[in-house]
Amino acid sequence: MTLAPWLTGHGRRVRYLLAEQRPDGGWGAPGGYAMVPTLSAVEALLTSVDRDKGSAQAAEPGELLAAAGRGLRLLERLLPTLDADGVPDMPAVDLIAASLIGSINRLLDDLERTRPDLVRDSWSPGLRLGLPPGLDDSRLVKIRKVLAAGIAPPDKVVHALETVADLARGTGAVRPAGTGTVGASPAATAAWLDERSAGDPGNPARIFLETVVSRHDGLAPCGYPITVFERGWVLSILARAGLVSSVPADLRTSLEDTLGPAGTPAAEGLPADADTSSGALYALALLGAPRPPDPLWTYETETHFCTWPGEDGFSVTTNAHALEAFGAYLRHVTANGASRATGNGGPVPVERYRATVEKLASVLCRNQHADGSWTDRWHVSPTTPP
Repeated sequence: MTLAPWLTGHGRRVRYLLAEQRPDGGWGAPGGYAMVPTLSAVEALLTSVDRDKGSAQAAEPGELLAAAGRGLRLLERLLPTLDADGVPDMPAVDLIAASLIGSINRLLDDLERTRPDLVRDSWSPGLRLGLPPGLDDSRLVKIRKVLAAGIAPPDKVVHALETVADLARGTGAVRPAGTGTVGASPAATAAWLDERSAGDPGNPARIFLETVVSRHDGLAPCGYPITVFERGWVLSILARAGLVSSVPADLRTSLEDTLGPAGTPAAEGLPADADTSSGALYALALLGAPRPPDPLWTYETETHFCTWPGEDGFSVTTNAHALEAFGAYLRHVTANGASRATGNGGPVPVERYRATVEKLASVLCRNQHADGSWTDRWHVSPTTPP
C-alpha cells in the first residue's frame, strides 16, 4: 500500500486495514506479535493521508489519522515493554521494525507541520516512537551501506527489500527472478520497481504484482509464490494420511528438479533452506521416489540443523522436518538392503544417517516444554505433540 499506490486494488487495501484494526488500536496477534503488523499498518495509513487524492482516496484524512492515532497510542505503550524475550523470533524483525519506526517518525514530523489541527485530535503532538529495548538498527545501517555502494545484498535480505525501499528503487544490485518477483515477496518487488518500470504494463515485475493482487481480491500475501514449499508440504501431509499414493509425474518431477547440492528454496528468488528441502525430500520418499537427504547436511551445526546458514534464531519445526526426511530415507535403504544401496555414486552412509536421526531426535527432546508442547519461530501458538 505504501510502495505501490498505483497498483490495482489500492482502495481495497486501505479499507482492509481500517476494517482489521482491533479495538485496542493494534493489528495482528497479541503481545509482541502485534508490533510489526501495527507498525506496518500505521505507516501505511499515515503515508496515505496526503498522498491519496481523487480516485485513489478510499478514506478521508481524518479517518486515516484517527486509525493511525489509535495504533500509535498502542505502540507507545507496547514498544518499551519488548525486551529480548518479548520481541518475536521472526526473520528480519530488527530490519522491519527499525525501518518502519524511522518512516513513521518522519511522517509524524511532516503531518504535525502540515495538519496540526487534525493531528491534535488523533495523538499528542511530539509523540515519537523508539526501538524496543530488545532491538537495535545496526543491521539496517549495514545493509543501507551495502546497497548505497551498489553491492548485492545476501539473498535472504532481498526478501525484506522494502526495509530499504529508498535505496532499492531500480537498483542494479538486485534482479527480479524469471517470474518477475523480487525475493518471492510482493512487498520487496514493489520496493524494487522504479517509476519508469512501474509505468510499463509489460514489465515482468509489474505483471507479477498485478497477478498477485488479482488472485487475492486486491490484497497481497507476505511470500508469493512459494511453489516448492507448498507442494512439498501438501503432498507429504496427504501421503502420510494415506489420501494419495501417487501423483502425476510432472508434479513429482517439479520437486525433484529443484533439488541441488544445498537442497531447494521455497521458490525462485529465495535462498535454499533446510525446511523446504526437508519437505520436498520427505514428500518424495512417501510417494515412492526417495532421494538421498545428503543436501540437508549443509545446514548441520554442532547442536542442531539451522534453517539456513547463519540463521540468528532456532526452529524446532525445521529440525522436526529434517528428522522426517532422514528417517524416511533411512527406512528406505534399510528395507532394501543397505549393502546394495548406493547414493551419489557410492555406498550409502547408513551409519551417518542413523547418527543424524539420533541427533535430531535429541534436539526435539531437549526443546520440549514440560507440558509436552514446543514453541517455534514460525508459529505464534505452541505446537502440541501428536
